[in-house]
Amino acid sequence: MNKTALITGASSGLGREFAWICAENGYDLVITARNLANLNALKSEIEAKFGVRVFVFDCDLSQNTSVDKICEFVRENSLKIDILINNAGFGDHDEFTKSDLKKQLEMVQVNISSLLNLTHYFANLMIIQGGGKILNIASAASLTAGPKMSVYYASKAFVRNFSLALAEELKDKNISVTAFCPGPVATNFGERANVKNAKIFARSDDASAVAKRAFEAMQKGKTLVYDGKFMWLANLLTRLVPSTFSAKVTGYLNG
Repeated sequence: MNKTALITGASSGLGREFAWICAENGYDLVITARNLANLNALKSEIEAKFGVRVFVFDCDLSQNTSVDKICEFVRENSLKIDILINNAGFGDHDEFTKSDLKKQLEMVQVNISSLLNLTHYFANLMIIQGGGKILNIASAASLTAGPKMSVYYASKAFVRNFSLALAEELKDKNISVTAFCPGPVATNFGERANVKNAKIFARSDDASAVAKRAFEAMQKGKTLVYDGKFMWLANLLTRLVPSTFSAKVTGYLNG
């Protein structure tokens, strides 16, 4: 019987690439996102090419009941999740006081609360199962404060630091936790966040290549990965300069 990977935000971007990579490596899939049509199309393509089972569950992780529904779906289908890829997330571009507060709170729900809830549920099952792997997608945004995208940057800092702590707690339980921090990636994130024309998006990495590197890092059990030369330099600079200066530079790059 194949092992199974659960991927959130799988209808496009990195999530879609993770689905292809996991299937190519022989994993059955549970794929979730809001766009049911895209999920069903992906299911048909992957099952036809790789012969693995693909379970589709459409949900909106900005709703606080969605995680419970995902967990119930997994139980009803008697699935054992060996890999959890917390990929779903979104951003928003505006000064905080001018922003739509409802959207900011939904961002916290998706980027933090749903990730936390899914990780708690499946990490406990992995302990019972005797092992597993968790991949949490953080970001270059996790390195600094981000004026004009303040909540998004703060949420990714949470993902990174939470993942580091959890990796330490689970290291003796045969469960690896990987916080993967890419720079700008060529997905629909920039358009949805209304930030695609910002200076920081002047250069974006290919989603397929980034997803492959993230998958490989997870398989090797790495804990924290800053992906690419841009991220290596960004990590170095944020350590060398005052946080207030770093925030000013980031605000400029966010446009």
